[in-house]
Amino acid sequence: MLVGNQKEKYSKQMAFINILLILLLTSCNGGSKENVKIDSKTTKESKEVSFIKKNDTIKPIDTLKLYEKRLVGEIILSKNKWYLVSGRSCEQCDENVSIYLFPEKPQFLTSKNTIKSTDRFDYPGKVFHYEDNSLIYESSTFFGKCLDEFDNVVIWVDRSLNDSNKWEESLYMIQIFNDKAIENRPKLEMTLLEQIDKHISNGGCFEIEGKDQISEP
Repeated sequence: MLVGNQKEKYSKQMAFINILLILLLTSCNGGSKENVKIDSKTTKESKEVSFIKKNDTIKPIDTLKLYEKRLVGEIILSKNKWYLVSGRSCEQCDENVSIYLFPEKPQFLTSKNTIKSTDRFDYPGKVFHYEDNSLIYESSTFFGKCLDEFDNVVIWVDRSLNDSNKWEESLYMIQIFNDKAIENRPKLEMTLLEQIDKHISNGGCFEIEGKDQISEP
């Protein structure tokens, strides 16, 4: 994505991906976690001509009623454009900054669209518990051409503490088309992380700069 110097962001994102690769290698070599495989059940669609744009300029986006609103990325397709915007839905509240997705031309949306403009998605970075300041969640978020099998995606690679106080890694993805945005939950595997790394190097995949936040009470 995004904001700031791309070289600095690349170093940050590579450090996070390397941590996940180590965790996955550990679990594959006798750890308690099972081997994971990517689930590609999402319906394949015809490829769309697209151009991924990094944009540091904040522009008014009047269709979203958000506070501390900030444009963090755009995915420009052949007939539509999708905005990635950060912000809060309330003013002077305990709500964390989140990411929102919405199209420039909502009239193009079909009934197959599963993502609404009011849906909140985790902002990348670290989340610390509001009571004891312990780390409970960490994620990186990428957008663009980040995977071999898909054209335009927004993808979260994260880890969080489960009820047994153990770390679990996961992946959440949204495919972006002219007329819809569809969620998918592929299983995390090393080859997927390697694909993200490759497409970052190729200049087609971008990372949203993370920030530290306190968990919501």
